[in-house]
Amino acid sequence: MKRLLLIAIVLLGVCTLANAQMVAVPGVGYGYPSPYVSQIEFGAGYNIFSHNTYDENDKLGLYLEYRSFVSSDFDLGVQVSTTFGNSVEKNFPERKHFSWQGGLEVLGDKYFWLTDMMAPFIGVGFGPGFIMDKNKADATTIWKSSLIINPRVGVMLFDNLKLGIEYKAYTKYFPDYSYVGFYFGLAFEPMRVFGGRGRQHGQNHTGPGVPPGYMR
Repeated sequence: MKRLLLIAIVLLGVCTLANAQMVAVPGVGYGYPSPYVSQIEFGAGYNIFSHNTYDENDKLGLYLEYRSFVSSDFDLGVQVSTTFGNSVEKNFPERKHFSWQGGLEVLGDKYFWLTDMMAPFIGVGFGPGFIMDKNKADATTIWKSSLIINPRVGVMLFDNLKLGIEYKAYTKYFPDYSYVGFYFGLAFEPMRVFGGRGRQHGQNHTGPGVPPGYMR
């Protein structure tokens, strides 16, 4: 129940922020991205399900992602991510842990534009992942590494707000350390914010969901 309430509060806050950012920040708006337009996205998430030996495993996550649109409905990018939080072992409430997980992934997403302001997407990423697990009872710390495979689905709104669900699978120890997470992110286009060419307005766009003759 606490998790559902947290997700609802986050959604409300992010939607409010996204609406304000569309007015206040250069380079944030809506419409179909032109090919070769790049975006930088900052985001946060929350684990809603984890595979491990712990009863309580509430973790928050942060990520930074750079992506470039190969076409109006497909992008490629790189993501740096981290999650961290406290855990308690099943049947041993005195055994408390602090754990951290991080990763560096190459990602690709496919978009399905329904309107010029909304596009569901599916994607996948992979790359090296790292794990640190500290037992607070005896102060022992374990470090591990593994290949991450990260399928994800979600929706892009207003061309700069992403909401999604992902599954980060740590393949070497699967299913241990793997988890399902809810995340949201806000993106901006560096070329439009800091000056430069950015996306091309007035360009014809064609593809699924694009109205005939649509112009940016």
